[in-house]
Amino acid sequence: VGFVKDITDQKKKLHLAESERDASDALLYNILPEHIANRLKEDPSHIADLYGNTTILFADIVGFTDRTSLMSPQELVVMLNDI
Repeated sequence: VGFVKDITDQKKKLHLAESERDASDALLYNILPEHIANRLKEDPSHIADLYGNTTILFADIVGFTDRTSLMSPQELVVMLNDI
């Protein structure tokens, strides 16, 4: 006596999940340096490094491109320091 189980739906769901993971990974590697993307995949709860006398801020500032497109690098740094 044997059992037969149709696993077609399970295979479809697994394939869809793998495709979504691949797309997510591709996006991640497209926007982040590879070593940072790998760290994020390994432990998404915490990515922070300490460097003495250094501050790095990742931010999305509304209207940034329009406001800064005609600024000199020095003016841009002054503006960011004022934020």
